[in-house]
Amino acid sequence: MFTHGLFRNPKELFTHPSYLKLIAATRGIRTNNIWTLGLTILRAYRCCYNTHMKLIVGLGNPGKKYECTRHNAGFLAVDEYLKKLEAISCTSRFQGQICEVHFTATQHPQGPIKTFFIKPQTYMNKSGEAVREIIHFYKANPETDLLVVHDELDLKFGYWKTAFDSRAAGHNGVTSIIDSLGTQKFHRIRIGVESRISRHESPTDEYVLQPFSDQELALLRETVFPQTMEAIDNFIFEK
Repeated sequence: MFTHGLFRNPKELFTHPSYLKLIAATRGIRTNNIWTLGLTILRAYRCCYNTHMKLIVGLGNPGKKYECTRHNAGFLAVDEYLKKLEAISCTSRFQGQICEVHFTATQHPQGPIKTFFIKPQTYMNKSGEAVREIIHFYKANPETDLLVVHDELDLKFGYWKTAFDSRAAGHNGVTSIIDSLGTQKFHRIRIGVESRISRHESPTDEYVLQPFSDQELALLRETVFPQTMEAIDNFIFEK
């Protein structure tokens, strides 16, 4: 699934439609000026070569204290997905931890996909600040390029749902993203974390900061996350 470059081997490059378009676009050039030639090739490359981009944002709070809490279900889901890959790079920038992954051109009909897995380090209530910085820097389109993975109290533990163009429903991290981007038109994966028999058992703001039990973590990793990983794949590859 993963490669350090955009192609598994050189043969993929030389047979890829974008490469053939590039050759066609530069065929017949006659010049002794290396700068003219270079500029022409660069323009042709930009016109003909498409590298699709996807941003997968897991929501949570930074720090050991919050590592396995219910509010960090988004962080946990992203971490679990990345276990099956080897990221090109993981860095701290744009107020977040960002891991970059390239999927091969043969896996997407329109070209290779550059994917960023992001965990904002702003704390939950300011998640939108980090997401806005990344969206603006990469000139991404939230409607097609952004997937946010987060905990959901309106779903019982063990269940999850996808959503698009829907309200935050009281989730402060999602609210922050909507406010920062000025739109709710982006994709989401909502992971159920509600295990209380009654919400009177403990205040919600305290409950979401409670850690999952060992049994709950095992169920997430064995049952829920394999399903959300498939949903992330479907988003990346536009299935």
